[in-house]
Amino acid sequence: MFIIRADEKLKVIYETIAPTITRTEESWKAYLRFGSAVYKHPFDNALLVYAQNPKATMLATFATWKNPKVDRSVNRGEKGIMVCEYANSKNTIKYLFDISQTNGEKIPDVWRLDDELRQGLINRLAYSHDINADSLTDCIEQITANIIADTADEFLQDFEDDIKDHFLGAIPHDGLALELTEIIYNSCVYYIANRCGETADVQMPTIPHFDTAALVSRLGHAITEISKGILLEIERDVKILENERRIENEQGIIREQGTPRPDRQLAGGGNAGIRESASRQVRQNGDELSERNQQPKVFTFEDAGRAYDPDVQSGRGSDRESGLDTAETVRGRPDAADGRHISTDTPPEQAQGYSGGNRNPRDGADTEITEPETTEQEPQGSFLLSENNDTAEADPVPTGSLLWQQYVSVTQFCTVYRFPDERLQIV
Repeated sequence: MFIIRADEKLKVIYETIAPTITRTEESWKAYLRFGSAVYKHPFDNALLVYAQNPKATMLATFATWKNPKVDRSVNRGEKGIMVCEYANSKNTIKYLFDISQTNGEKIPDVWRLDDELRQGLINRLAYSHDINADSLTDCIEQITANIIADTADEFLQDFEDDIKDHFLGAIPHDGLALELTEIIYNSCVYYIANRCGETADVQMPTIPHFDTAALVSRLGHAITEISKGILLEIERDVKILENERRIENEQGIIREQGTPRPDRQLAGGGNAGIRESASRQVRQNGDELSERNQQPKVFTFEDAGRAYDPDVQSGRGSDRESGLDTAETVRGRPDAADGRHISTDTPPEQAQGYSGGNRNPRDGADTEITEPETTEQEPQGSFLLSENNDTAEADPVPTGSLLWQQYVSVTQFCTVYRFPDERLQIV
């Protein structure tokens, strides 16, 4: 009995499906719509999934589904979708599972655009790429055209080996370059626009010319590579915009909670506000207050600056155990009256951390929140992993506290504060 190897089976599937997706313009657009939903996967993997399960929408490996951040399990008895890299099929075989083959309470996060995010995205893309655009589709078209113009020569060189024995090889070089760049451009615009929920009116009548597995593979890799880069940039910008909106909403809640309540009528008559104001008269002479009746000192950002002062760190003129000025030393300093820190020493250097200055211009126009670069590889899934780390320490500064409000209002960054060794640090 003859048994075909798994890698040979995948090659047969690949070589069979490749020419069929370029048979007509509509069949090619159907694949592009599918591919845009799983744009993080290489073209070879996406094409093999399309051949075996064209209704798949969210793909990941068995290990990714079991990741605690995803928290979904593959159903018992489900068979994975076998994929590989066509050029190295024997050593790159793996299995992907669609979300329909899993179960769990959590639904992985997939970025989507609403009207507010769409307008913010247009502004960011227009700023970072130095273009003028009235719509998201316009942004996509201009960005794609610029990238293809910069990389057209590389793609043309790659296609030369595949068209030697093909009728495309008889086309003059300029005509071939025009046809290739046009089909790549239109395909990328359709691919990206579909993922963003936009409608791109493009025509691709020459797609049937790419009727061999080699040409389809070359074309598919070029389109996927360009589109993936742009979509990853869009995904990053959407994260930043969502983060900005979340912080604005939290600040609005804080402002509402901090608004004084209107005066209430007491049950026995009279005005509560008058009684409260009468009972809260401020003493003009602060010296009359006893030490035990004074309110505890609030830790402010001036204290944070003094925490990095060399004199404070060495214990000169301050409490040696905590590294912060005590009430006695504060009252004895000339700047204690107005609450300002005046010193003849060299100002302490700013602590290393994320700040609002010197931001990368590609982060977008009028952006107050930036996202630090990360070397962590994106999961081979069609979704985003949760940013919450179950093993991380709890935030010692509760959201909504005074220090948290001061931090948000000054830096507008989502940095977690910790206080090891009684010193303020940004981690």
